Parts: sequence; C-alpha cells; structure tokens
Amino acid sequence: MGRDLSEQEGPAGPGAPLRPEVVERIFRSAPYLLYLFDIQTREARFVNRQVAADLGYTSEQATVMGNRVLEELVHPDDLKRLGELFGRWEHAAEGAVLETELRLRRADGTYRWLLARDTAFSRDANGRVREILGTALDITERKEAQEELDLVKRSVDRHSGMIFWANAIGQFIYVNNAACAQTGYSREELLRMSVPDVDTTISKETWPLQWARLKQDGSAIFESRMRRKDGSIRPIEVSANYLNHKGKEYDFAFVADITERKAAQGELDLVKRSVDRHSGMIFWVNAKGAFTYVNDAACKLSGYTREELLRMSVPDVDPLWTWEQWPENWARIKSAGSVLFESQLRCKDGSIRPIEVSANYLNHEGKEYNFAFVTDITERKAAETALRESEEKFRLLAANIPGVVYLCRNDERYSMLYLNELVEEVTGYPVQDFLADRISFVELYHPDDAPEIGPAVDAALAQHKPFELRYRIRRRDGKWRWIHEVGVGVFLDGRLQFLEGFLHDVTGEVQASEALWESEERYALAVAGSSDGIWDWNILTGALFVSDRFRALLGYVHGEPVFDAEGWHEAVHPDDRERNRREIDRHLADRLPYDVELRMRTRPGPYRWFRVRGQAVWTAAGKPTRMAGSLTDITSKKEAEEQVFNIAKGVSAKVGEDFFHSLVEYLARSLAADIAFVGAPDERAPGMISSIACYADGKRAENFSYALAGTPCADVLAQDTCVFPSGVQERFPKDKLLAEMGVHGYAGTPLKDSAGCAVGLMVVLYRRPIENRELVTSLLQIFAARAAAEFERTRAEKEKNRLEAELRQRLQLENEYLRQELDTEHAFGEIVGRSAAIQQVTRQIELVAPTDATVLILGETGTGKELVARAIHQHSVRRDRPFIKVSCGAIPKDLFESEFFGHVKGAFTGAIKNRLGRFQLADGGTLFLDEVGEIPFDLQSKLLRVLQEGTFERVGESVTRAVNVRVMAATHRDLRQMDSFREDLYYRLSVFPIEVAPLRERLDDIPMLAQHFVELACARFAVPIPKVTQGNVLALQAYSWPGNVRELQNVIERAVIIAKGGSLRFELATAAGNEKRRAAKRDRASDADLMTEQQLKDVRRERIQTALKAAGGKIYGPGGAAELLGVKPSTLSSRIRRMGIRVDN
Repeated sequence: MGRDLSEQEGPAGPGAPLRPEVVERIFRSAPYLLYLFDIQTREARFVNRQVAADLGYTSEQATVMGNRVLEELVHPDDLKRLGELFGRWEHAAEGAVLETELRLRRADGTYRWLLARDTAFSRDANGRVREILGTALDITERKEAQEELDLVKRSVDRHSGMIFWANAIGQFIYVNNAACAQTGYSREELLRMSVPDVDTTISKETWPLQWARLKQDGSAIFESRMRRKDGSIRPIEVSANYLNHKGKEYDFAFVADITERKAAQGELDLVKRSVDRHSGMIFWVNAKGAFTYVNDAACKLSGYTREELLRMSVPDVDPLWTWEQWPENWARIKSAGSVLFESQLRCKDGSIRPIEVSANYLNHEGKEYNFAFVTDITERKAAETALRESEEKFRLLAANIPGVVYLCRNDERYSMLYLNELVEEVTGYPVQDFLADRISFVELYHPDDAPEIGPAVDAALAQHKPFELRYRIRRRDGKWRWIHEVGVGVFLDGRLQFLEGFLHDVTGEVQASEALWESEERYALAVAGSSDGIWDWNILTGALFVSDRFRALLGYVHGEPVFDAEGWHEAVHPDDRERNRREIDRHLADRLPYDVELRMRTRPGPYRWFRVRGQAVWTAAGKPTRMAGSLTDITSKKEAEEQVFNIAKGVSAKVGEDFFHSLVEYLARSLAADIAFVGAPDERAPGMISSIACYADGKRAENFSYALAGTPCADVLAQDTCVFPSGVQERFPKDKLLAEMGVHGYAGTPLKDSAGCAVGLMVVLYRRPIENRELVTSLLQIFAARAAAEFERTRAEKEKNRLEAELRQRLQLENEYLRQELDTEHAFGEIVGRSAAIQQVTRQIELVAPTDATVLILGETGTGKELVARAIHQHSVRRDRPFIKVSCGAIPKDLFESEFFGHVKGAFTGAIKNRLGRFQLADGGTLFLDEVGEIPFDLQSKLLRVLQEGTFERVGESVTRAVNVRVMAATHRDLRQMDSFREDLYYRLSVFPIEVAPLRERLDDIPMLAQHFVELACARFAVPIPKVTQGNVLALQAYSWPGNVRELQNVIERAVIIAKGGSLRFELATAAGNEKRRAAKRDRASDADLMTEQQLKDVRRERIQTALKAAGGKIYGPGGAAELLGVKPSTLSSRIRRMGIRVDN
C-alpha cells in the first residue's frame, strides 16, 4: 500500500520537489518509526520498515491494521490519551505539532513506550486536518530509567542518614528528609542556603580551597561541626564525594551526627589512659595471634616499644606457644571463655621470664579477641622453687633430726599435715593419731600453759616473726613433760596458710637441754643458708664458724684458720666494703633479705666474685644474736656477663655480613678460641656447608666449604648444641678438616629460624682442650638466637630484593607494552554500525563479557576481530587489569615458548637476563591471541595446559607458576580443517565463538563507517572535514571490499589526503586492481599444493622478493610489499628475517 509521498498535498519546501524514489528511500531508511495516518478514516496510509525493529510488524501488516487494530495495540490505560490526541487534531492550528506518550503492544505480546510527534500533512476542503505525518521514538528505556530514578530518589529521601548535594559555589541543590529533621530547617530553607551557613568550620572565604582539595582528591572523610536552626552545634562526620556530571560539578556528602560517638570516645580515651597506666601487663590479641593493643607495663617489662609489639604475635614473645599450637590454644580459650595458666615471656634482650596469664575470650561485633592480664611471677616462681627445695631438705633432715618436726594448718586445733616419727617418743601417741585428727596438741597442753600459747603465737605471726614457746604436755602415760617449740608462719600470696617448726622434750638436765638447743639452732641456721660454703657468725662474741667448702672457695686448706668477723670485712674489696656493711645493717635492723654480690681477696692474692646470703636469729626482745648463711663463687658468671656485654656492644650496630664477621671475631677473642665461624648449608651444593664469616688465628679468614657428612657439625644441625672439650678428631675420624686445622676442642650450636628449623650453625674450635665448657656453651647459646635472627633477616632481605627486582622488570615490561599499545592506532576506535550482523555481535559481547569464558573470534582479515576482543575486555570485571595482545603470526617459531611463558637468565643463547612472558604480564587480565592458528603444533599442548590448569613453567626453570588469565583468540582460518591444529585445543578455545561478518555482507554500515573514518583521518592529518556525499556512499557500497573495514579505512585516509576543494575521490579502481592481483596470487598459490616443501619455500621466497622489488623495498603502508602480498607487515618482516632476504631501497 505504498504511496508517492513526494506528490502529497501540504506546504511546499524550498526549491524543486524531490524525486519520488528519493523521498521513498529517505522515508523507508529512516532510523525511527515514520508513519502517515488518516485521522478521519483512522487508517494507516504509510509505515516505514522501522516498524519491524520497534514493534516486530512488517510494513504491510502495519498499513492494513486500521483503527480497530490500532486501538487493540494501544495499552488499555493509554486509550483515553489516544482519543484525546485525535480530538485535539479537530481544532489544531496551522503548523501545530502535537505529541503524546503511549504504549503499543509488540508482535511478541510485550509493550513498548513510544513518543509520537505529529504534524498536519493534508487538510480537506473544509480546512480540517485529514492526514497527519508523524514519527515515533522508542522511549521504553528512558521511561524505565525515570521510574528507577524516582525509586532511588524516594529511597534517598527516606534514608536515615543526612545527605546533602552542593554545587561548586557551595549552594545546596538537594537535601533529604533526614538532613531537614536533624538541622531543624525545612527543605525550602536549606535550598536557599550554602555549606558555610550550616558548617561552622567552613567560611565563604575558605570554601574555594575546600572545594579545590575535594576536586583533586575525589573524596574525603573528615569531622566537622553543624549549626542547627535552634543555634546548637553538633559534631558530625562528613563523607564528601566529588562528581562531574555532563560538565557540571557537584559535592554529594553523607553526613552523620556523631554526638554520642564523641561522648563515647571521650569515655573510651579515659578508659584507655587508665589501662595504659595499669601496673600489670595487658595484651589484646586477635584470632590470628597478632597483638592489637598493649599497655605501658607490657612494653616496659618486655623491653619492646608499643610499635614493635603491635607488629608481633603471641609466638614471637611466648616460647611455649608455637604457630602449630596456636589454633588449638585459641580454640581452648574460645570454648572456655576464660583460662588461667602459667607460661613464659621472651623479652627483647633474650631473657625468659615466667608469667601468669589470665586469658579471656571476647566477640565484639563479629570480631574475636583475647584480652589477657599478664603477671610477672619471677619472684614467686623463685620463692616456690626455694620453698620446694626447702621442703625437700626439710623432710630429709626432719627424718633424722633429734626432735619433732611438724607442718600444720592454721586452725583452732593446729591440724597436723606432717610429723616425723619422734612425736610418738615425745607424746606417746603414734603419728597417725595426729594426722587423722584423732588427737591434737591442744588437748595435751597443761591447763596453766594453754591460755598463754595461743596469744603468743598470734602476736608473733601478726608481725611475721618466728615464735618460740616453752610449755608442758601430758603424755599418753599421764606424765607431764616440758616441751621447747620453735615455729614460723608460712604465708602464700600474703595470707597465713600453715605453721611449721620443731619441738623437743627439755625435761632432762639443763646442761643436756642447752646442748640439744645449740644443736637444733645450728641446724636451723644451716637450712637457711646454701650448701656451697656455710658460715655462722656469733654476733655477741664475734666468733666466726666456716665450713671446709668455705675455706676451699677462698683458697684455704682443711682446718686452716680463716679470719674472724672483722677480718672478713677487711677481706672484702675496698669498693664493696661500705655497700656490704650497709646491707648487713639493714638486715639486722629491718630484717630485709641479705643477698649481695661482692669481691673478696683469696689466700693466693687475687680477688674473686662471690654471692653472699645470710639470715639472722633474733631473741624474743628483737635483739639479733646469730647470723648464718652461704658463700657462692660467681666469678665465672661475672666474667661471662662482661664478655656478653663486650660482644653485644661490638655487634649491636652491625647488620648482614659485617654482623657475622664482628660476631665471630668477638667470640674468638672472648672465648680465647683459635677459630670461630658461622656457616650454613650451601643451596647450590647439597650436603655441603659454606662459611659466612670466619675468624682464625687473630685475623679475619677467607670463607671455606666442606662436606657435612661425618662431621660434628652434622650432629649440631640434626640435634642441638654439641661440645667436645677434647678428642674431637678421634670421635670424628672422617672429618679431615679437623686434622688439617689441628683441632682438639669443638663447640657448636645451631641457628634456628622462627619456625624452629636449623638454618645454620655457629662454631668455635680450639687447638687445645676446652677449659671452661660452661662459659663456652652459654655464650654460644646466648648469641645463637641473635645470629639466627640476623641470618633470617638477611635471607628475607635477599628474597625481598629478588622479588623487587622481578616486580620492577614486570612493571617495566608492562609499561613498555602499554606504551606500544598506546602508540598503536587501533583499527576502529569503537564498534560502528547498525546492521543486523553488528547488532548480533554486540549482543554476543554483552552476553559473554561478564563471564570468564574463553572466546574464539572468527572472521576475515580486517573485519575488526581485535576490536571485538577489546570490547569484551572493557565490559568485563577485568577491565582495570592489562589487555595483552600477542600477534602469533609475527613470532619466530623458536621464540614462541619464551614469548608466552618467559625465560630465566641463561636458559638459551641470548638469554642474558630473566624475562616475563605474556601470560605473566596478563595475570589478572586478558590475553588476546591474534591469528592463533599460527602457533606451532608442539607448543599447543603447553598452551592447553595453561588454559586447563592455569599453571606453567618459564623456559629454563622448574618452578611451576600459577596465573589467572582470561584467554581470547582470533583467526581468519578454519581451525577444524587444519591438521596442524590440535582438536582438543580448538574445543577449549571455542567455548563461545563469535563470527564477525565481512564488510560486503553489511553494506548498510558503510555510511556510518565512512563518516567515522573521515573524521578520524581529518583529526589525524589536521585538515578540514570534507562532506561525504550520497554519491560517495553509493560508490563505496558498490565495491566488494576484500580487505574489509581495514581496507575501507585505508581508502578513506588516502581520499582525505588527496581531497581538493572539500570533495572526496576514492581510488577504488586501484583497490580493485589489487583485488585482482590477490586473486591471481591465490590462483597461483593453489598450484603450490602439488609442489614439494622446498619448491613451496622457493616460491614463497620469490614472491616476497618480487613484491619488495615492486614496492621499491617498502614493507609498511599503502603500496608496500605487505599490502601487495595481502599479509600483515609484521608477519612479512618476520618471514624476511627468517629467510634471510636482503631488503634494498
């Protein structure tokens, strides 16, 4: 039902009327729905073919629909609006344009929104509008977007937090309901205000600076103050964000009232200051064992700074908690809620302190913590150890002492916990009667003595003093006996828990009683001292009793007189005398412990260091009568401490090789060793040890290597510290190095990393027997941890440097590749065209881009396969990662594997340094394999492995590396028909194939492509843009374009260059000639199927030489040899190099 629209009535346009066929073509090819409608008969006079795209009907179907069908197609809710439109045309003025929005049902049953704009096309004899000419645009997406925008706006208005939009001058352009509610202003009031009106920290003068900073940073989070309408000021947190929308700049800010949070923060700061000042150690630990908070006491006792501790974890400071044990221990704390246990604290200086830990589990807002209160129990553990030792000695001696020894509870009956067997001799009752509480000493007291015993004991214990009693008891046989008792209170954690002491029968002769008392007192004083050297000083007479061990320590022989108390004072070193006298006076006056370290002169003459401890005995009146104790030689300990200090001072500022060289030098000097060295297993030679630093015979020595098997070093690495004071050669006869060095004494200790693995060893060697084994062992073990830490640090630093070098190389390669990509002018810039073939490709891109599926892009050369791959990458989640392109046809066969996977230095001739492959460069992004059919057959299996497993090895390296790469491939060949292409690789690549149609099959896209390439060429060559005429388009559409879009672009660029007077001329005859030459070459190439391989190579060589000669030695660009041969310039260059063809200009 077509109609000649050029002959319709209506207003005449300027100039001569168009030809009917031109008008028909314009109307039918319009990119929007165009119709001519008779409003009197309600019939469609004309509908163009766009109705097929918009509504799914053919033009013929649309023109016979009539009014009835039209009303059936209109959505029921829009019929009224349609009727109103027709009514308005009844009275429409001349030149009026009416429009309306309504929904029409498509052929598939769905509705689409259309915007119809109509104008009068003809009128009847009465001047009423008879026909209207209209256009209809599909606005469904716009309507849906408007509905979504309305929904977003309602959601923002109802958001509980304040939201403000401001423009570049600070004026509010939008606020939500919460902003109005919390500021107290109405929306209209706020929209007349600006940021400085409500933010007290921003003025109109400072706003430009604030705006510039936000524009530069893009977003900012900061605290500020908000002035409400009632004049009150509230603290707020602002999340400001800069937005440039269509050239307009905005600041959209999310604002939260933080009044309560600031108050809570103040309280939290107060609590934190209190916790920081707490005298006990407090640690907070997360589920991974890392410290998240420590207080000042924790830093002070451990010796670390707060910053150091917050970079550490529990196993770093607790040697009893390893990383392997941590999950189990954490689960135990989590399950129990709180756990109290004892452990150890490794301080920064390497010392270990016993601690008591109260660990408590806490789950706060989904985050798990262990907050632990830690107490240093060094003194308590020492006291417990001393108590145990005392108890053991007490029980051992109590069994043999001539008296009753007891331990009882502090209750009304003094219930017995321990009694020796002599109690039955004294009381007549067996031990079990007392221990089973069938009888008590309280029941045996004489009535006259009982009232005084309890108060006397309580008075002494209240002052933490011993008590001494004399009373009578009734034996089992009824006889009364005098008892002399001496006892003390046992206090634990400050509370009196037990009483202990001894008693004996003093009924006999006074002289015998005094002798017995003297013996018991001597025993008590001996127990208070040490077993090293015993001394007993009678304060009243000045007499001094010493044991034989005491004499030996000072160089005296058995029974030889030593000195009295005054002579002892003179034997003390002059620098220590006053301090020693002061400590004795404090002990006797205030009963503070007497425990000093001092130097004393020995009988041979030189001074030696001693530790002197003692305990006095006081009368009931508080007068000291006797003082006894022990003497311990600590000279070796003091010398070791001095040596440790000297070594630590010498190496404290050294790191790396300097540290190890200094360490072995100071060790050798301090221990008087002939040789000292630090060694480690040689990674390049298994079973060998290589020294890191060596000091021998008073000077630094060259490093050396030796076989580990059969040496004492093997025992050190396999076990622990080994010391062989002498005869080491006899113990290890296979170690020839010991014999060569003349070694007799050996001492070595392993260097263990944080995981407890031996990574090296430290050794000192003597050409004589080792004299002080304990000193050598302790010094080696003291500095082994420091040396191991430095060894591990050095190894970590080397690894870090290696990784940094590799990263720098990768970044350099990526930058070089990206620069190459930026310098390369991509063929199309964007996908241009509206043909059905292009729309099909676009839909496929939208489907596959969000996935990680492998894509195979098929199409002739020049159709834009790379452009499709880039579009998929840009619409995928990998868009921010690299897009790496590999032109498989341009890579020499021998370099494929290196190009894909990289190589290490020395992997082959010319591999002078490590190189990253394209797969590693594309890690996290996309790898595009152009002309994938050119990949050699023997490499395809390795490519398949990467696609399936995501792993590969560099050339010359056995380390397997993992990558996360999306692979896309392209080819113009039929891979299924190629015997040289693996079938399994084809199926792995063609998970989602996309075929790009040649240009000859989508001629409708030529007008848009032509205009697009003209604009690109003019911008590139800086020339005015000529007009693309209809004649130009028809000429381009008449050509078959064997080179596809790339050829079209080349033709247009040539036309722009030679354009004169703004008119384009296309040299399609040249292009056609090139096409004929290519066809002739293809015909000749078909004959090559019957040639031998050598003949085929000769023909190819001849063709390349002929093309080079015809092009004057030119390879690239129009008229170049690559264009004549129909191959890529890079491919031709590669073949020229491979064949050794000389190129002459």
